[in-house]
Amino acid sequence: MYFLVAGLSVNKLVNGEEAVIFEYILFVISGLLLVVGIINYFRNRKKIKQSEIHIGDYKLKYEK
Repeated sequence: MYFLVAGLSVNKLVNGEEAVIFEYILFVISGLLLVVGIINYFRNRKKIKQSEIHIGDYKLKYEK
């Protein structure tokens, strides 16, 4: 979110063609971080679900 906001505000701070280049760079970084975050979320969700299964098995063995 920081890079997205920074990309939007660079154009207001700096006049010229350099601002457009930095704007696009910050938008790309923002998009890449969003994609990496989504991938990381699904990867960790899968690991947590697998861990819950293992914890449940130990709990059942302990209760018997």
